[in-house]
Amino acid sequence: MPVFFNAWRFEKDKHIIIPLFQTLVSTLGEYKDIPAFNKIYAQAVTILHALKQGLQAPKEQPDIKKLLGGDLTQLKKLASFFNPQEVAKNINFDNMLDDLLTNNRIESIYLHIPQWIERLSFLNNVKFLFLVDDLDRCLPENTLKMLESIKLFLDVPGCSFVLAIDDDVVERGVEHHYREYRLQNNQVIYINQEEDKTATKHSEHNSAEAPITGSEYLEKIVQLPFRIPPNDTIDIESFILSRYKELFYTPVAKENNTQEQRDEKLLKLFVDTTPPYPRKLIRVLSLYKTKLKIIKKFDSQANKELIAKIAMLELFAPKLYRFLKNSLLEFERLHQWWNDENINSLSETNKISGWIEQNIKNQKEQELTKKINTILREVNSARVAFNLDNIFKEPFNREMLQSYIQLKESKKESAAGIKEENITKSLPANKEEFESYLFSNDPISWQKAFSEDANLKETYLDIKNYEDFTAKAKEYMTTPDWLAIVAKHLSKDDLIDLVKSTNLIEALAKENTDAKR
Repeated sequence: MPVFFNAWRFEKDKHIIIPLFQTLVSTLGEYKDIPAFNKIYAQAVTILHALKQGLQAPKEQPDIKKLLGGDLTQLKKLASFFNPQEVAKNINFDNMLDDLLTNNRIESIYLHIPQWIERLSFLNNVKFLFLVDDLDRCLPENTLKMLESIKLFLDVPGCSFVLAIDDDVVERGVEHHYREYRLQNNQVIYINQEEDKTATKHSEHNSAEAPITGSEYLEKIVQLPFRIPPNDTIDIESFILSRYKELFYTPVAKENNTQEQRDEKLLKLFVDTTPPYPRKLIRVLSLYKTKLKIIKKFDSQANKELIAKIAMLELFAPKLYRFLKNSLLEFERLHQWWNDENINSLSETNKISGWIEQNIKNQKEQELTKKINTILREVNSARVAFNLDNIFKEPFNREMLQSYIQLKESKKESAAGIKEENITKSLPANKEEFESYLFSNDPISWQKAFSEDANLKETYLDIKNYEDFTAKAKEYMTTPDWLAIVAKHLSKDDLIDLVKSTNLIEALAKENTDAKR
């Protein structure tokens, strides 16, 4: 008989053995309409009564041969072992477990439940297979507590256990459980966290090993370890289409009939990017489906790939997503890193660190990008494989991105220009910081130069009263992206003067001639 036990639901219970046995009784109750199982169910409930009264299971099994031969001694032993009809008259089955706890029968529970289950199995020729799931959802210390309770049953005849478990969780549980113990010179030492104040002792204890590792702990419990291999791309694709086919097929009219066209690019994005686990696939596809339904109300031609990427980030890299959505330029930053010829992947955080040191001059921007890189390390070191590169391969439309994140139509800015006579010009509030943004090798910093300066958010740059601006701009004027950003923040006359004073036309002509050569 399979007994499905969801460990996560009961991780806060003080005595795990209670819900474990309760689940067994409930499972028997599901089969009580079958005569043979009705008898077993009645017997299981009787066990609870026996425990309440502090009764122990018989130390010896009834001798079946003598029983069949009419031995009255054995018959009395069996009668005293189970008498559900008599017990049922005086018992409230629903409150039985509460009664057990309030009557201080914990010792009986831990000592005798395994014995009772053994007799239950033996007398009815039934074996119980406990399928324990969601251990990896429990807190590490609770996972260990759960395993300790299960250990009581491991040598009970008639009981077998299948544990769905992540050994990383057990490793952390063991580390937490033995955090005050360390192995030094083959001896276990106790560390008092309050008394251990000196840096020397702390260093010594950190270098010492725990008395047991997670793998060693599991080795003493699990007889047959079996690692389930991850799904391959074909399995993932089949799983997705078996449940969410309508998300990837679009009706297309062809030659007087309607055919379905599959969105291969969108499907490939999910297959190649999402962690290959059914629960995670269901979560991200459900979130994508919900977002798509909302967004289509204000954007009938919704960009499905962008919606999918937002859903993936939100679920599988939530810390990174929260950081990026507050500054949409950082989406472009990650695309910039992925697109850099010297950085092959967003997992190459050491190369990204070098890039930051080399290209970003502004101190504030350096701190920001270093923080992003730290979050990238966390995402890449997570236990669940998530391919960030697929999210940031293509550039982002910032207006569309903002609209989809906010789940509402964005207000388009008026295209009307400012009349020349109404133009206000200003110098940067902080010249040094402004120049560290603008005169650098980083296109994202160029955009931030004006938005981050208090004086330049709503006004044009006053280059005529800006000392050395023209001289410093000469180095960057032939870079189209830099020039386009600066041009937006200059009056028409100032832009013409800047082009003339930096000899931009001659410089571009020279670059063109050199390129042809």
